[in-house]
Amino acid sequence: MSAFALPGTATVSGMSLIQDSILGSANTFDFQSIPGTYSHLKIVIQGRATGAVAGRFSMLRFNNDSGANYDCEWFTAFGTAAANLAPTNDFNATSMAHVVEMPGASAPSNMPGQAEITIPNYAGTTFNKTAAWFGGTTLLNDANGQRTQHGAGVWKSTVAITRIQILLASSDTFVAGSRMTLYGLA
Repeated sequence: MSAFALPGTATVSGMSLIQDSILGSANTFDFQSIPGTYSHLKIVIQGRATGAVAGRFSMLRFNNDSGANYDCEWFTAFGTAAANLAPTNDFNATSMAHVVEMPGASAPSNMPGQAEITIPNYAGTTFNKTAAWFGGTTLLNDANGQRTQHGAGVWKSTVAITRIQILLASSDTFVAGSRMTLYGLA
């Protein structure tokens, strides 16, 4: 596979930078006017939440749709006990929930949450849109403090994705310096 770049973009091994956002203080990453010229999308996110909690989950929405049009399944694993594997799901939700847990003000300082999200065939109009993610963070300074999250979801729409939002649950905001980068995959 040969790498290519559109004018004004950077390319690394078939990945082209579409948008990069480093927040001041906001509760939403919002990428708009996403071109339909790539095969798939990849998002890389790193950040923290401002709330006085150990962790706050982020949510994923497409095309500003906040209707009950999302289903998702995810699990969080921590510690070594089998009981610490926590699978959960949402059906007919207003977003894909639990994409990544962002450490809050009660978590160890300077520890970010991070995730990679893949959205295949985002511009196609045959199938409903899907996303899969994995990530992790440290919420506590103990044996159960390190977390990994994996999940997948569907937006029940065949419309091409032109806008992606990552929001925090509740009224929290992302800590200044939180970053989300959107890539197009050839």
